[in-house]
Amino acid sequence: MSQTQCDHHSAFLSCDLTGVPSPDTPCKRCQRPGPNWFCLSCKDVLCDVNKHDDEHYVQTKHCLLVGCSSKRIWCFSCRKLLESKVIQQLWANKQSRSSSAKLESIDAKVVDVTDLLSKPFPTINVHPQLDAPLFVGQDELALAKEGLQKIFDCGLKALADPKVQEAFLLYSATLLSAESCPSELKVNLSSFRCNLSEETSAFIKGQDELKVASELSVSITQKKFVVRQQTSKYDEVKKEMTASDEKVAKYKSMIKELEAQIKGLEACLATEVSNRKKIDELIDSIETQVTTARDGLVSDLAQVSSMEGTTQAAHQLVTRKQSHWDNLKTMFTRFAIAYATMSRHPSVKWAQQPDMLYITIELPDAEDVKLKLEPEGKFLFSATTGAEKTPYVVDLDLYDKIDVNESRYSVGSRNIFYLVKKAENKWWSRLIKQEGKAPGFLIVDWDNCGDEQAGI
Repeated sequence: MSQTQCDHHSAFLSCDLTGVPSPDTPCKRCQRPGPNWFCLSCKDVLCDVNKHDDEHYVQTKHCLLVGCSSKRIWCFSCRKLLESKVIQQLWANKQSRSSSAKLESIDAKVVDVTDLLSKPFPTINVHPQLDAPLFVGQDELALAKEGLQKIFDCGLKALADPKVQEAFLLYSATLLSAESCPSELKVNLSSFRCNLSEETSAFIKGQDELKVASELSVSITQKKFVVRQQTSKYDEVKKEMTASDEKVAKYKSMIKELEAQIKGLEACLATEVSNRKKIDELIDSIETQVTTARDGLVSDLAQVSSMEGTTQAAHQLVTRKQSHWDNLKTMFTRFAIAYATMSRHPSVKWAQQPDMLYITIELPDAEDVKLKLEPEGKFLFSATTGAEKTPYVVDLDLYDKIDVNESRYSVGSRNIFYLVKKAENKWWSRLIKQEGKAPGFLIVDWDNCGDEQAGI
């Protein structure tokens, strides 16, 4: 049966019945379609089937809900239905903006801030990573190569220094004057020298723009912290206000019922009114800070949105310039490797079947090819290539024994292919006896590997 009295309306009633949403409005937490219940404090729509209205009351102490379809009002504190006309009359009789109205205003602003924080904003990568190995040549151009190697290792940003630019131009001129410098490297190095200032200034400008975006991201994070901090204080003050409202209601009821104790109750009421004044002042302060933080957050997010195109363009520019630099550095590295005096390891691709090994040595135009196989698994390969007869060597201790008589190989224009017969018909867990990480020149040939090798 509906009741006509409720001591909780003054603390939690924040809107009249004209704001109740349509019956088909879904639950805010589980999206279950209506009819559901509408919180008269924070305007959340909640379902009773999944007990989300009970959870909402436990978390927020918002006790008054109205049915979106039936327009019936339920008080969680009283555990009874209220007559709609009673709530409307109580709302109409409010003569001034109460603390509950202030709570409603802060609730609405907190909802706005929560919505703003839930919106994604661009993730800015302001630290592009550089990763390049170090190679030092040892021929007649060693000095120029070593100087260029150090500049390459310092990165494109180092060229903003005039002294580094001067050194780069000097070393690159020496390299370009050498007949042994590859033509492709000469073309790219000459192009980069001609556009050195433009390349460097564009890179620095892009990094500066990324720095601005990073600082803006830090500002947004700080404002988020302020909002969360003030919201936490607001929740604590709200609990104190709720307790104070209950005491005020209790004292007013006692005054009506016990005229003989009016003086004592008025003293208690005066104390609580004084406390309420302090609480109201604290709420006003919190409301001001939340409003300021929310407005600043809106401004910052709008600025991030407007900068998204510029930030993306700057990131693409830095990536493009860095890619150009990396390509130039890769070509230089290959050139430096070509002049090293020691023997080199060619790329070795391998795959297996239970009875066979497929070993492919990537070495174009190989000459003087020599291969030595031993039953215990010793695999020795040597060859030369190029006009300078650069030597290449592969020395491997295979994982298990092999059948030398049943093994064979063929030499092609781009590679040397070996078909090695295993002594026992079984899968190997790896190619070589050595445990741990395999040498960098060994590569699994996924195009020819068997089913068991997929897990190696």
